[in-house]
Amino acid sequence: MGFFQALFTKWRLKKAYKKLYRDDGVYLLLYCMRGSRAQRALIKDYKFFTDIVGSTATVAGGVPVAAVVTSLEDYPKDMDAWWTKNKDNLERLGMQFSAHACITSLPDNPTSSLAMRARRQRSEQVIRRVIYES
Repeated sequence: MGFFQALFTKWRLKKAYKKLYRDDGVYLLLYCMRGSRAQRALIKDYKFFTDIVGSTATVAGGVPVAAVVTSLEDYPKDMDAWWTKNKDNLERLGMQFSAHACITSLPDNPTSSLAMRARRQRSEQVIRRVIYES
């Protein structure tokens, strides 16, 4: 992303966020990321995002930001084990969240295996819990 394009994108995001905050209020922001190892782009995007909306850990009374980790359908263990394995690394990189959900975002498919359908159902429950409890 070029300098002016990044500046314009940041301005548009800030304008949209302020309007949403002013009109209806903002109660929760979901920061979605793929379940791969943290990379430079992920950190850059997080900093870009939190420069505008604030960070859960640094803004008193700020809007909570929950992490939604996607693409974990093939994760070998329980999907939430991804968070246990990567949370400290994310925090070390300056990424802090009020809550998290480790999910698969594959569409519902009746021909999927029972294990995959169970993961999808569990993902729906986890997302609902994060929204409800925030």
